[in-house]
Amino acid sequence: MPTNEAIESILDLAVALNSAEDPDRILREVLRRLRDLVPYDRASVSLLQPDSAMLQLREIRLQEGRAEDAEDLGKDIPADETNVLGWVFTHRKVHRQGELDSTSRFAPQATGDPLVSHIVAPMV
Repeated sequence: MPTNEAIESILDLAVALNSAEDPDRILREVLRRLRDLVPYDRASVSLLQPDSAMLQLREIRLQEGRAEDAEDLGKDIPADETNVLGWVFTHRKVHRQGELDSTSRFAPQATGDPLVSHIVAPMV
């Protein structure tokens, strides 16, 4: 059962989303407030680009805040099963993996600090 704090965080997010007009600002707010519900080291949001069947990495957030200078920001990723984001998009299912290493189905990306585990969820 959700705690009062979790319910309050969700309601605060709903208010923020309803008042925002800029889609990128909405994505930033979702990731910022997600931390109140689920602590994370890194989080990102990718959006489908219907004209190219690619997922575009639109927002990245680290523990320290927004990763404005991240080289992957704006990167197009195939919306297919060759990568974890495409797999989640294709199957519309959460993908959770612990103990990531180079032999994992979706090996961790070389983006600074190594990931130990990850959760990727569709927002549909």
